Amino acid sequence: MENKDIEIEDLIYVEEDLSDSELISILFLLYGIEKPIWLLENIKSRTKNEKFLYNYAKDHSNWRTSIIQSLSIIGVFEIVENLGINKSEAINSLKSNMQINVGLKLLFKFCDACYQNTTSSFISYIKENCHTAKHCNHEMLEVYLLHLIISHQIIITKSIDHCDFVFITNFLKGKKFHEVENVLVEFPQKQNLDNSRSSSITSQVFRLPNEYETKSEDFYKTNRMLVLIINQEKFVRDDNPEVQHLLPDENLKERKGTEKDLKELRDLFNDFNYKIVVKTDLTAADILKEVNKAAKQASLFDGVIVCILSHGQEGVVYGHNSLPVSIKEIKDLICIPPLLDKPKILLIQACQGQKTQRVIQRITRSEIEHDGPSSTTLTRGSKYADFLVVWSTIEGFTSFRDIDEGTWFIQLLVQKIRELHKDHHFLDICTATISEIIKKGKEKNICMVPHSDSSFTRKFFFPIPLSDSNC
Repeated sequence: MENKDIEIEDLIYVEEDLSDSELISILFLLYGIEKPIWLLENIKSRTKNEKFLYNYAKDHSNWRTSIIQSLSIIGVFEIVENLGINKSEAINSLKSNMQINVGLKLLFKFCDACYQNTTSSFISYIKENCHTAKHCNHEMLEVYLLHLIISHQIIITKSIDHCDFVFITNFLKGKKFHEVENVLVEFPQKQNLDNSRSSSITSQVFRLPNEYETKSEDFYKTNRMLVLIINQEKFVRDDNPEVQHLLPDENLKERKGTEKDLKELRDLFNDFNYKIVVKTDLTAADILKEVNKAAKQASLFDGVIVCILSHGQEGVVYGHNSLPVSIKEIKDLICIPPLLDKPKILLIQACQGQKTQRVIQRITRSEIEHDGPSSTTLTRGSKYADFLVVWSTIEGFTSFRDIDEGTWFIQLLVQKIRELHKDHHFLDICTATISEIIKKGKEKNICMVPHSDSSFTRKFFFPIPLSDSNC
């Protein structure tokens, strides 16, 4: 169904004929996946004559079908017929050539079915469990669902079977809201009221390779990860007389090129819609403080990723004030009871000693530096369940950083994640990264071998962004 007689200017009058609630429902169907943050902000600040539908049409070649279908879904067939399309034709279009996301359509049907007491109860539940919606005072349930979509507490994909509505079914457990029963039967089979939240692990944004499509307990839930990036660029020497014995023998140099690593990591995790916190040039004490804070906040997420870009020695990384921080202590702060059974990842770009691994002969290049001074030995911590630490180099050796391009480890790790994450879990990606770094080192007569230490009990797949998904 594509009525070429509908002109883009007609949409101005269509929008005028819609009530506020009808317009919000249509915008939810059109933009709920594509631009949920933008939509939420515009709903809050909108004024009359915004021309939402007109502007949508300017940006979408198939706007006629999408808008007619959204009008039909919310049931304003009088407006549809005014545009020259009869009701039966519009309904048939929903069955044969659906342009509106089926997950969003199902969420609208849920909103439309809810009685007032159900809506009020569900809004209260959302405010209690979604911090971004805590101060929202809108009367439309779709607005609160946007908060859940943005925070990944509801996952919408192109396939209804890969959507995650467990937040809703958890709310409905034990309650008798009979008006929504007909909608609930359309939810993905595994997400009914008899299943716990753990049953939704396979309902991810990502598509799993065939060989891994087995039991849900084989995979971590990874849609909502908290990422802390600590980027140490400049260093000073702490002047406290009581800690002078802890300082390295030599002054720590500025880590030129680290801004390249920061950008690559930020862009990567942004693409996965992860929550990102960046801290720069932290003292040793502040490193521990921020890691502790992130670990506690991560209890509200699916897990935590901590990235530390700094100078280092065996078992330690350095703060901005050149004081060492034990990696063992960082591990202890990350592996806390609230994160039990959740994936915890620590990525460390730093030297782990002063030795250089040789291939044939050692070469000197002014643009290649290493991330560390002389040697200090600290004992490595024991393994913890569901924990992965990846070092840029094995203990006792240097890690190379290009002052123009960033570190080999971070640059190649990000590259491999982007190349492989659709079909490979993270440990496989780490192996591919190590192989690539060794290959690059041979080309430059330098040997650098990253190292990983895993106690993962499941496979960790990064989510596939909706724009890249084949679901």
